[in-house]
Amino acid sequence: MDTITINHDGRTVALAARERFWLAAHIQALPDRHPRRRHVCFMAVYARDILTGDMPGPYTDSDADHFAHLATNTGSCDRVLALPSAPDRHRHTATRHRRRPAPASMPPLPGRRARSRRRS
Repeated sequence: MDTITINHDGRTVALAARERFWLAAHIQALPDRHPRRRHVCFMAVYARDILTGDMPGPYTDSDADHFAHLATNTGSCDRVLALPSAPDRHRHTATRHRRRPAPASMPPLPGRRARSRRRS
């Protein structure tokens, strides 16, 4: 699988690949810090992590939605999303949106076991 089509609320909102993602026109038209746009960007980050093997698959829109909800509502991932200010905004690179390690208090995705953290 080379790309993942991302759907939210019954509409296609983005297309994710291993190194970048593209937003649908109705999401692209939203301001950079719009909550819906941020949510979709985090869904795309989750899809990218599935494609690169950083997260176990398979990809589901409901898991991506849960990830995006946690990322945008816990306050711990505000620095992750640094949207480019260049005119070429529709070509976000996934490396700019790499997620930070989840805090220990973040619940696991539904249907997945929580990983134990090693202490150094």
